[in-house]
Order: sequence, then C-alpha cells, then structure tokens
Amino acid sequence: MNLWLWIGLPLLFLLGIFLNAIKDMKRLEKEVPKFLDKVRPQAYDDDEDEAPAKPDDKVPNEEKPAPSSDKPPQAGSQE
Repeated sequence: MNLWLWIGLPLLFLLGIFLNAIKDMKRLEKEVPKFLDKVRPQAYDDDEDEAPAKPDDKVPNEEKPAPSSDKPPQAGSQE
C-alpha cells in the first residue's frame, strides 16, 4: 500500500497540473478575442531582434566615412 502512495500521489499531482493548464487555455481562448479590438499595433524595430547577418548577406554601410587619402604614401607605392 505504501508503494501505491509513492507512485499514485505524484501521478495525481501531475495529472492535476495538466488538467488545470488545459482548463486555463480554454478560458483564455474565450477571453482573448474580447480584448483584440483594444490592442494597438506597435511599431516593430528590426534592428533589435534580428539574427546576425551571414557574411555573404552583409551590405556595406553607406554611413561610414570613406577612407581618408590624407595619409602619406607608404614607401614603394606609386601614386
């Protein structure tokens, strides 16, 4: 009998958790459509949640300043 308590009580607990979750999901499915008309769409910022670009997908940044030609020419270069 003691073995049945060790096995049965945790199983009943888990069963109760699953049944409660299903009941809450059904309740939410009924409540959510009532509030959809009150929800304002938010502007989505593409930069925040974007995955890093692959090397072949990178686009050069036009905002970067062009390399300056003010540097003195290196020895051996013909300009």
